[in-house]
Amino acid sequence: MEIRNNINENDELIGYSPCSTYVPIRKPKTFIINLDDPPQTRWNEVVQQHLQFIPALIADLRRQQEEELGPGIISNSIAWIFKKVLVGTGCLSEEVLNELKGIATLTESHGLDFNTLVLLNFGYDFTARCTSAVIEGPSYSNLESRKKTIYLLRNLDWESKPLRQLTIEVNFQRQGKTVFRAITFAFFIGILTGVKFPTDGNGGFSISLNYRKISDSLFGAFGRVIDSKASKVSTCIREVLETCITYEQAVDVLATKLLVAPCYLIVAGIEEGQGCIITRNPGTEENRISLLPNDSFHIGSYRYLVQTNIDHWRETPLPIAHDDELLMDANERRKAAAQSCDLLEQFAKNANFTKKTEIANWFQGCWEILLQRPVLNRHTIFSSILIADENPQNPIRTCVINNINHL
Repeated sequence: MEIRNNINENDELIGYSPCSTYVPIRKPKTFIINLDDPPQTRWNEVVQQHLQFIPALIADLRRQQEEELGPGIISNSIAWIFKKVLVGTGCLSEEVLNELKGIATLTESHGLDFNTLVLLNFGYDFTARCTSAVIEGPSYSNLESRKKTIYLLRNLDWESKPLRQLTIEVNFQRQGKTVFRAITFAFFIGILTGVKFPTDGNGGFSISLNYRKISDSLFGAFGRVIDSKASKVSTCIREVLETCITYEQAVDVLATKLLVAPCYLIVAGIEEGQGCIITRNPGTEENRISLLPNDSFHIGSYRYLVQTNIDHWRETPLPIAHDDELLMDANERRKAAAQSCDLLEQFAKNANFTKKTEIANWFQGCWEILLQRPVLNRHTIFSSILIADENPQNPIRTCVINNINHL
């Protein structure tokens, strides 16, 4: 990666990598979800503007079911089973259920019924392959002080082309004020990527979810839901963004909550040292690595953090990865992102971040971490940069990757 001084300062100080010259990208549309509105109606505008994409989404869901469960499985039966398990055990809160029911009233006539909608929302916790990085950088909201803050960089990879048309940014509000913002998908009420801004003197934080596969199948989650009433990971993240007010609170909940699936939870705060990767089993935290606080050193801490879909202490995927392309190349994605983080860190040591051009070059470096092969690949849905200490009304820096089959 090379940091260049060719950024147009009128481009909102976001420097896209050279990939943007051959990869079509766009910004996602932003919607406001008013949490004061009844759950049954708060997603209406989002749903109505995406009804045309339902047929492609349903076809893709059926393809994924056959790949996960084998051919010959009846889609409607699987959806009914998922709904009975999730609704009957209390895994989904009343508010979440009412949101899904409200969405279903608009989508059912287009082929997306309530049962399938529940299955769709459950499956998101199990199939996303991603790259996330946490790195310290300049505080764009407070340049003169030379204060540093924490950046969360995120690529979401998914073998599902329809999701590119469904990717949206959502501003969740209560009483007219932003509670948190997220990058998500139409028809999906959980959160995989989100940011909580500082309020009343309390620090903000951002979160991303990366898929982890150990030795479990989709059916293993049924047992955990039935036995322990574990939480869906994506709805747990949404609850954390909505209710926790500090980085420390968020990390504590994400590390201890009973979950239906193993995963990696990447969390970034706003102060030096506030960044970690939590490696989760469904019931417990297995491992945690953190950013270095104030340039000190202690075991388990790093200058930056990179997480793909492989345990950070492993060099090769587990045998259960089989022929899963995005699991098999997880280590290559991690190495490429780490090398670029090294270069960006070296640039930062000599940069004068009171100058807009230097800030622009920093953002270009962030984009180049995300928009380089193999971190960027033919399954990448979107790339995002999340900064929790910015103005809550500022959009998340996100580009949706439209079509990159040639990669």
